[in-house]
Amino acid sequence: MAELFRFEISKIFRKKLVLFSVLGVLAFSGMMIISWGVNAYPIQGTDVMKHYTRKEAQKMNRDFLRQYQGKLTDEKVKAIIDSCRRKAENDEPRTYTELMIQKIFLDDNDQIRKVSEVFPEIGNQLVLGDVMGWDFFNYAFTSNVLIIGIGLIILLSPLFSDEYTTGMDGMILTSKYGKNKCAIAKVGAGFMTAIILTFVVILMYVLSFLILFGTAGYDAHMQLAMRGMYQQVPVLTTCLQAVIQTMTASVFSLLILAGMVMLISALCKSSFTTIILSAAVYFIPMFFTGKENMNLMRIIELFPIRMPRIFIFDKILGGLEIYSFQIPLTACMGIMAIVTFVGVFFLGKRIFAKHQVIS
Repeated sequence: MAELFRFEISKIFRKKLVLFSVLGVLAFSGMMIISWGVNAYPIQGTDVMKHYTRKEAQKMNRDFLRQYQGKLTDEKVKAIIDSCRRKAENDEPRTYTELMIQKIFLDDNDQIRKVSEVFPEIGNQLVLGDVMGWDFFNYAFTSNVLIIGIGLIILLSPLFSDEYTTGMDGMILTSKYGKNKCAIAKVGAGFMTAIILTFVVILMYVLSFLILFGTAGYDAHMQLAMRGMYQQVPVLTTCLQAVIQTMTASVFSLLILAGMVMLISALCKSSFTTIILSAAVYFIPMFFTGKENMNLMRIIELFPIRMPRIFIFDKILGGLEIYSFQIPLTACMGIMAIVTFVGVFFLGKRIFAKHQVIS
């Protein structure tokens, strides 16, 4: 069985298209890190920012933060916004922290709102800190998951369907282990491929993040980040918690996607058809909103392409309502992963053994 498993993994990575896909995913990940990390923008708002390197701009932001970090108060908000306004009038560079606070706490009439008004549930507990790097990591990695998903679709689409195309299915299915162990080895190799690719990209991000930004601000709250992904979350979430949640949900989403691609590959007799159908299943939910029905909106967030932010929407939308029960979206994610994992092993093997393909 171990030899079959190793053989199937080697078959996946033997194809040139697969190698190009893996290199493409890694290259895109590197570009995202350079774009959002090396070229991060803690200083913006004037042309002066063009004359600062990321390291210099980051130092300016951290120097500014020293007098304000810690528990956020109305007095600190006012002082930071006043500083931002003064610098704008004098055409001076403004830090990430100044622009972030201004964006969150100024209303449409340019009036400063109170902390308790913007964050009624958690306002008196918010901690201000160096969230810039963590904000970058969360946003960039979430965007990168989309590309990893495309890579997995290309990698895993030929898993079963190529056997039909080349006529190898007849030889495999008439062999001693063809209908059982061979199919199981294929599915296991598919999941292992998804895990390897995902964790290589995660490792790239984590190492780059630690080198570029360090661990400063890990205990600050993600609600006070420029991009506002967590501003509606009524539960205190530190930067470290947010990043762990994003990575966890991303791993689950990609494993579920891998299972879906392998099932479609077992059903289709060409890898091209598998790629088209898998891409449709993956991308179409991105355009759904479900605003007309709250429970429908929760279901939409359980599709793999939307799942990396499920910890956010679990707190905002609440759990999935089934009769009189409410199941947290994060629990639904875990259930889906287990069902997908078990289902692909049994259904994939059964479909391949019976060779019920569609045109």
